[in-house]
Amino acid sequence: MQKSTIAVLIIGLAAAGCSYNKQCFGDGVCKITKDGVVTYEGPPDKVAAYKAKEEGDKQAAAALEKAYADAPRREAAEPIRIVVVANTAAAGLAPLMATYQQMLEQSLAANPRLKIVPSSQVGLFLSGTTGDGFDKKRIGDAAAVDEKLTRVLRDLSGAADVVIVLHAEEKSKSGFVSGKGGSGVIEMVNVDFQGSLSSVYAFAPAQQSETGRSTAGLSMSGIDKSGHASQGELKGKRDPEQDRGALQSLATWMTQQIDSKIAAQLPATAAAAEIHQQHAKDIFTKK
Repeated sequence: MQKSTIAVLIIGLAAAGCSYNKQCFGDGVCKITKDGVVTYEGPPDKVAAYKAKEEGDKQAAAALEKAYADAPRREAAEPIRIVVVANTAAAGLAPLMATYQQMLEQSLAANPRLKIVPSSQVGLFLSGTTGDGFDKKRIGDAAAVDEKLTRVLRDLSGAADVVIVLHAEEKSKSGFVSGKGGSGVIEMVNVDFQGSLSSVYAFAPAQQSETGRSTAGLSMSGIDKSGHASQGELKGKRDPEQDRGALQSLATWMTQQIDSKIAAQLPATAAAAEIHQQHAKDIFTKK
């Protein structure tokens, strides 16, 4: 297919039990994806060129998967590069995510074999987007590790062997209290941490959750001994240091997962670098 600047019109429709996406290129060809099935419409010769490129991309992807799978395995003395991606769905926690990420990285770094890759080193790749229409999203916005994230870090970045996604949400926790003839319910909002990880070479996600101890305040409601109902609220500033224990527990679990299920399956460092360099060279040559 000749190189050209092609304008793309994307039409996305979402309906119950049906997914539909249509991309129309400026050369008269449209790509239609309906319920996962891809078809093309347009001039036959141009459609054939698009299909040939798509088939070539599939074959190249399969060859790359095989190259990593067949590569020599990593020796126990070789380091394992880890990148942590922080993500949050709770607006109130967004300002704290950098702190939580740093805490997790510090705990992981206690294992001398684990080498932390600064997220800024892969920031350009995380800011990229995938999908079309309503399915379009930033690669780094995943709430849990997914295959697209691992493939981008492996095929484009080449800077990490394992990717971890740290996700956080506010979680309400309540308890019953009584005394002096009265009773009531106390509710506090803690942080629920969800950590997921996978090797970037062979997608196999694992996930674990831990709840922190910090709270931004308490809300109380109850009935006194005279039968009168009352309620109140105490607001405060969340102290992220109180959540360090939960993040240390996550790091312990992650380290165990890497040691027992990932480390022995990683390609040797030199082999991984050589495959990545060849892949980058192939991309450049195709362009």
